[in-house]
Amino acid sequence: MSFKVIPTPTFAKSLKALAKRHRSLKEDVKAFVAELERNPLQGVELTAGIRKNSMAIKSKGAGKSGGASVITYNVLVTEEEGEVYLLEIYDKSEYTSVHEEVLKQMIETLPILGEME
Repeated sequence: MSFKVIPTPTFAKSLKALAKRHRSLKEDVKAFVAELERNPLQGVELTAGIRKNSMAIKSKGAGKSGGASVITYNVLVTEEEGEVYLLEIYDKSEYTSVHEEVLKQMIETLPILGEME
């Protein structure tokens, strides 16, 4: 499989804020991205292409259930190729979910593979 993982500006901003409170977060995200490249369809599908993934935050010591949620958007070119956009990351102890309409608005601004050609 050849999937490119692309963080959005919203994701990067949220990651920066969370990383100030959780020292291991950047390394945790690197491990999550490596796993996502191997299995881009992991997590729970919220709506077409949008998935919610659980991620442990080691410095928090709570495992996946008490860690972070990462919202992704999958664009499949073929079954073996595509892009995975990292839309949002948040601490599960602070938020329970992100509104679907907000996610759809984020997706509308993405330079989706194939549309740029």
